[in-house]
Amino acid sequence: MSQPDNPFLLKLSSLIFLLTLSGSSLATVYRCEQQGKIQYSQTPCPSGQTGQVLHQPLSSVPSESERVQATGVANQEKAAANKLEKDRHTREQKQERELRQLSAQREKQKSQCERAQLQVKWANEDVHRAQPKAETRAKQKLKRANEKAALACRHS
Repeated sequence: MSQPDNPFLLKLSSLIFLLTLSGSSLATVYRCEQQGKIQYSQTPCPSGQTGQVLHQPLSSVPSESERVQATGVANQEKAAANKLEKDRHTREQKQERELRQLSAQREKQKSQCERAQLQVKWANEDVHRAQPKAETRAKQKLKRANEKAALACRHS
């Protein structure tokens, strides 16, 4: 692995490495800048320099009551997350069920429309083949088949 050519990157990577190794055991680390130069130190920046705190160790080990309180809060948050997950799962199942029902209704309506159109086709054929005596009756049957098809196919 090649070394970075930029001295700033080298210093920065060294600092990050040290911070990750030592964790919270390091003292507070300050990054100070004056006239374009950057310095890192354990003391606050002198006046006239801009700076920021890069790392600040934990002030103390949490007490037993703080640990118990944190555990209680964590358990409450976990229970709330589990409830939200369960609610989401229930809601998704309901939506899937509704989609299946809607799909089944559409398929049923499509089938009814196709059957009604077939009845119209047959009634039309009956009109063309009907004898003059039965022609009026066949036309009436065709009219009713058309009305039935119009109702069955209105939402398709």
